[in-house]
Amino acid sequence: MLSVSQSSVDVLLIGIMASRPGDFNLPANIVNKILTDSLPDGVTVSTDAKSALGKAASIFVLYSTSCAQQLARTENRDNLTPQDVLAATTSMGFQEFGPDLKATYQQNKKDKDKANQRRREKRKQQRQNKNQDLEEVMVEEDSGHEEQEDE
Repeated sequence: MLSVSQSSVDVLLIGIMASRPGDFNLPANIVNKILTDSLPDGVTVSTDAKSALGKAASIFVLYSTSCAQQLARTENRDNLTPQDVLAATTSMGFQEFGPDLKATYQQNKKDKDKANQRRREKRKQQRQNKNQDLEEVMVEEDSGHEEQEDE
């Protein structure tokens, strides 16, 4: 388990948040969506509670990122990978979320790959249609020139 002292977390959070406090909070609409999607119908959350949950989530993201960064640095890497984030989750004591996080990551990756493939196919089809349209225009122009020469 990765050990991070409370003082290093405080320094990290104070150092980051002191520069521009509002920059490191999750957007309110994202927090609201998470809450509405995860709570049963009819449950309401006060504005203060939404704000507190948003700040707590933001701190959790910063702490998770810090732990993942430390793991990457132990391997002399500057780039964080999904594996670093999953390992950080375990090192923070949330290993029970590991399988769900990994499955969600893999599903999101598949969905993104499918969307990218559809975009590539759409662009290819658009290029083919454009080329076909250009060929038709050129044929029309050529046949127009031939008619003028015949006259």
